[in-house]
Amino acid sequence: MTEQEQILNMLAEAKITVDEASDLLSALDSQKSVTKEEKKSGSARAKKIRIIIDSDMINGKKNNINLDLPLGLAKFATKFIGQDKLVDIESEGIDINGIIKVINLKDLKEGVIYETETVKNKKGAKSKIKIEVI
Repeated sequence: MTEQEQILNMLAEAKITVDEASDLLSALDSQKSVTKEEKKSGSARAKKIRIIIDSDMINGKKNNINLDLPLGLAKFATKFIGQDKLVDIESEGIDINGIIKVINLKDLKEGVIYETETVKNKKGAKSKIKIEVI
């Protein structure tokens, strides 16, 4: 299923509004419009954000995440993180406000934007977190 189809399915299921779907589709379109000059020079702007989380065992299970999101969708999603969740994330030692600022830069280039290995969750498990733009 394409990203456009996923957005339309969310709209059909009333998980997002028409305006939100329009914004998401516009963001996807803007990500596809990398110029030929950028391709030739190898300096193409980032198109996706990759989030990799490698956690210790919790209740006998590893809780790993390897997620690629279109950059436009990641930028759009940052608008919906509640202040209470931002505080929770910051309390875990993650500079979420700094990450959001970087993600929302107009001319974001490829590369690692955040990496840490010292985060402890409430159960005492440690995690390695890496966020990069690709």
